[in-house]
Amino acid sequence: MKTRFDEDGSEVVRGFIEPEIRERFCREAKNRETYTAENEGFTGNTKAQYGTFDELQDIIKPLVEEKTSLELLKTYNFFRIYMHGSYLPRHTDREACEISVTVNLGGDDWNIGVKDYKGNDNEALLKPGDALIYRGHDLQHWRPGTFEGEELVQAFFHFVDKNGCRTHCENDKFQRDADGIIQELDNDF
Repeated sequence: MKTRFDEDGSEVVRGFIEPEIRERFCREAKNRETYTAENEGFTGNTKAQYGTFDELQDIIKPLVEEKTSLELLKTYNFFRIYMHGSYLPRHTDREACEISVTVNLGGDDWNIGVKDYKGNDNEALLKPGDALIYRGHDLQHWRPGTFEGEELVQAFFHFVDKNGCRTHCENDKFQRDADGIIQELDNDF
């Protein structure tokens, strides 16, 4: 039986992570003293940290495998805190993002858009704990307009198909720099 993910390349999952887990990781993101990237040119007024949510990626991996009907390899994860005036233009991700998951960890509302396989633009409002699972390398995705709220903490998890052609992306070691350019990390996450 085909799922929405199979047909559209994306699926919103309400209540994807438990409230206690969501709140813990949201606090961890907001209470950091430093971030690997701030005010990225790609997104504007944001803070981001790459590679700190391995535990949460391990927790969600079986759920993502169930929704996609794929065996997955982890590539990388990060969180971003969007602040008033942030933006996220239409884009597709690099090949390490074959299967992507974005989870709302908390904050003010801001829709996320994704273009499905049929060419339709779709938008969804993810509430805290909700997720969007999507084919990040294949499908354009974005946030409409600029962020009018004060703060939104969003976690991102990326995977590749264990039986596919992108297995070389497992344990990807790249991140965006302050100008939004992809750079290889010179140390472990």
